[in-house]
Amino acid sequence: MRGMAACSLLLRLSTGMAWSPRMAPAMLHTQVYLRSACPILRRGPTASVQCIASSAENQMTTNLILPPPSPPMSIVDATSIIAGSAIGGGFLALPSVTSPLGYMPTVAGLLFIWVYILLGQIAFLEAAANMAETTATERDNGAGSSVSTVVQHAFGSRWAVVCGTVFAAQMVAILTAQIVKGAEMISRTMGLPYRLGCLVPATLVGLFTFCSRAEVVERANTAMTGTMLFGFVALVVGALCLGGGAGTSGAAEPMTRLLAHADWTKLLPGHGTSWALPVFLQLLCFGQAMPLVVDGIVVRAGANAASAQLPAGVSSSAEGPEMAVALAAASEARRAALGTARIAVVLGSSIPLLMYLIWAATSTLLVDSATTVAADTLYALLAAGPAIALPVALLAVGAIGTTLLGTFLAMSHFASDALCMRFGHCTPRHIRACQLATVALPCLLACAGPQLYLPMLAFAGAYPTTLLYGLSPALAAMVLRRRRNRIATPPQQAAEVPGPSEPVSASTNGSRGERRAIELLGGGEVALVMLATTAVGFMGCSIWGSWAPALLGMVRLLRAG
Repeated sequence: MRGMAACSLLLRLSTGMAWSPRMAPAMLHTQVYLRSACPILRRGPTASVQCIASSAENQMTTNLILPPPSPPMSIVDATSIIAGSAIGGGFLALPSVTSPLGYMPTVAGLLFIWVYILLGQIAFLEAAANMAETTATERDNGAGSSVSTVVQHAFGSRWAVVCGTVFAAQMVAILTAQIVKGAEMISRTMGLPYRLGCLVPATLVGLFTFCSRAEVVERANTAMTGTMLFGFVALVVGALCLGGGAGTSGAAEPMTRLLAHADWTKLLPGHGTSWALPVFLQLLCFGQAMPLVVDGIVVRAGANAASAQLPAGVSSSAEGPEMAVALAAASEARRAALGTARIAVVLGSSIPLLMYLIWAATSTLLVDSATTVAADTLYALLAAGPAIALPVALLAVGAIGTTLLGTFLAMSHFASDALCMRFGHCTPRHIRACQLATVALPCLLACAGPQLYLPMLAFAGAYPTTLLYGLSPALAAMVLRRRRNRIATPPQQAAEVPGPSEPVSASTNGSRGERRAIELLGGGEVALVMLATTAVGFMGCSIWGSWAPALLGMVRLLRAG
């Protein structure tokens, strides 16, 4: 599910169109064509896109007709997208992390990371909303609201390229981790050689993903998602029926067993194993869904309001009072929609948090951490009775399958889009090459061994996820807030700007003045600085935890010598 959300947001980058799953093939080909034929894409508040292609011989401007603006995304749909993007193959890593920690340290770590990622995504929501306010005035709001777009608007194109590279590293790490876990499970349960388990299933899933029609892939992803959710519910019911004593001797009281083991030091880096907090960050991350939510709720509300204000026959590129009124109406609608988007972020992120807390409690009750190695916790569940083993197997198949399907699509589309932008055109052969590389690279990395699973998840959480969804939103929100306030309406004119319930006039936008920046995250710049500092400290602690044991070992050897 996480990959499907990332895939859909990548498809939106070129056109800013309202996303519909059945539009995926057409949108992909449209994106590839427009990237090569139309270096500049401009979209006004209405549903037309202006393609401007220029050369030494001639200049051409064409209006491309796109579907009319769709109604804003409902809060239920936005909540589902956010929740779905945070639930994927990393679900299987939690028992292995919980076992050495204990349940209460796991709860504390998950809650800390949830608060951090929630505040970071509210900062992204603010940055994207301020960007939409500025780009609407500049008549250039067709780039979408991806992290790369927000970073490019705040810091320039070079930093957007860095974000794209980091995103690619994150996708490769996630794919490698899922292939490793799938191959390990196949090897231990079916006796297939590990490297063969890395290559064969991933190749088959890749062939199915890239050679099937979009509707078939969507149905398969939906089936995998349903399988995972059914397995999770069945596991919880089975654990309750067995009283938390499956696979163990001597059934103690559930609460006593949950509190029996707690090693709080494992929440700190530098213990020779993968640090737990980056894994939690990767598990709870839903930042890849935020561009869909911003565009679906905030941007779409502004586009609809502007379209309603424009009289019939007035072009979206027109100047004058009509366009000023439309832009002011769009601004009001976007600001009003931010409350809905913020509620969806809180609700959507709370669902995976609750599921992870239940999953951690279930695995703690069913497996005795004193006699089971952390890496074998999942297999201890698979070795339990059918009431536990079958739901865990369904959970594993669904979690890995839905992540592979979506992430293969996201990564291949990202690679083909980057190739088109780099060389100015794409052919079907280029796209096939990108698809082949998308499957081959993580498969080859996964062949290094099953010990890569947790380190890959920890790497994705510690560096790409922290950079993309922790540090970047905080810094971008700070820069765009300052930039917007510098060009805002002076205090003596602020009283002339109408409120949400007052009639909109042409003086609220355009050259006569700008409204002040949107501030969704309380605490002023102090809160944004704290978020950015936390991200930097998080990456620093991850580096220290990875290299400190080796450095200390070298120091001891030098002293002994």
